[in-house]
Amino acid sequence: MASIITRAEADKRQAILQGLNSFHSAHDGKGIRHVFVNGNRIKCVKWANIEQGLVCFIPHRRFTKKDRRNGEIYTRLLRGTVTVEFINHEAKTIAEQA
Repeated sequence: MASIITRAEADKRQAILQGLNSFHSAHDGKGIRHVFVNGNRIKCVKWANIEQGLVCFIPHRRFTKKDRRNGEIYTRLLRGTVTVEFINHEAKTIAEQA
């Protein structure tokens, strides 16, 4: 038996999916991408939220103010207009080359 979805439910589902697409992290499996805040590229990004305009990044990998043994890493939070650009890889897998 097929269920009937109302327009309001469809809009709610679409909003949830857009919210999921607005969050990016280093280990989410979406691939390599560049993150920009107000047009400036930010390196070593831990996570980014496009909808809220937030980016958490590691300013200095070698220099930390917190203890690495406990898993704490010094991070900074940037606010502004966040854009994310996905990078296409030129390298292909063996299955794609065949």
